[in-house]
Amino acid sequence: STRESVREAWQDLSRTYARGFANLPSGVCALTPPSPAGDGDAWMATVRTALERIAVDELHKVVLARQSCFEWTGSHDMCVLVSALRRADAGCHHFAFQWTPDAAFVGATPERLFRRDGPILRSDCMAGTTRRGENGRSDRTRADALLASAKDRLEHSYVVEAVLHDMVKLCGRLDTVPEPRIVQLATLQHLFCPITGRLRDGITVGDILHQLHPTPAVGGWPRADALALIRNLETCSRGWYAAPVGWVGTEDAEFAVAIRSALVSDTDVIVFAGAGIVAGSVPEHEWQETDDKLQAFVHAVNAQATRP
Repeated sequence: STRESVREAWQDLSRTYARGFANLPSGVCALTPPSPAGDGDAWMATVRTALERIAVDELHKVVLARQSCFEWTGSHDMCVLVSALRRADAGCHHFAFQWTPDAAFVGATPERLFRRDGPILRSDCMAGTTRRGENGRSDRTRADALLASAKDRLEHSYVVEAVLHDMVKLCGRLDTVPEPRIVQLATLQHLFCPITGRLRDGITVGDILHQLHPTPAVGGWPRADALALIRNLETCSRGWYAAPVGWVGTEDAEFAVAIRSALVSDTDVIVFAGAGIVAGSVPEHEWQETDDKLQAFVHAVNAQATRP
């Protein structure tokens, strides 16, 4: 039967994935830096253009993405790559879509778009970024600075306001927290706020996706103005970057946002990252933030590839 065929295929995939996860020999894969380096001046010019639009109150926030191409060294395997990402940061949602033996879209995203458990809907608002510290004290100092940052709080507030605006159309009463929290990943920290509600009768997963995606965490606010500016300013296609990725069951569903992701081919890896631009953003700081996000992906691969 079809159900039995799907079960057998899933079991076979699980066995393959388990083998890759268990066996990650030293030097199995690594990423070397791009050459030449990414054009920081050109990307920061787009940030300045966005800030000019924000200054005249045409929009409040826009998320600008960039990409960087890294070369593979050594042998590599998609299964092992996803295993490396999973080992490096268990707090993320891990995904992989492989349509040919030498092409795939993979990632380890910290951002859940929504989780549906029967009638209960939850969306996680995540925006505002800083690095992890070198030790516990500097880690806490960086987290406190992020919580106190007017620019990052503003960036985060647009996400919360937009998600609340969208979820009230899907749910009755909504519950959230009064202040953002800190969520810590392997190399980065973010401002985080969960929102939950009870779905109205008749709401489908398609309705939820249509209403929530894209949030200001990957697009901007107001949505239509931000998306138009993104199309005008970004010179590279996002492809599947920042798209919803997830699964659907009979009563439950979960989707994440495909950030911290990469398009993998047989010879190179194109890694994507973005930064939220609001009033008070500094182009050089935004460039550094996207660099931190790119390096988080590369570090996850290389750190696991070189482990003993």
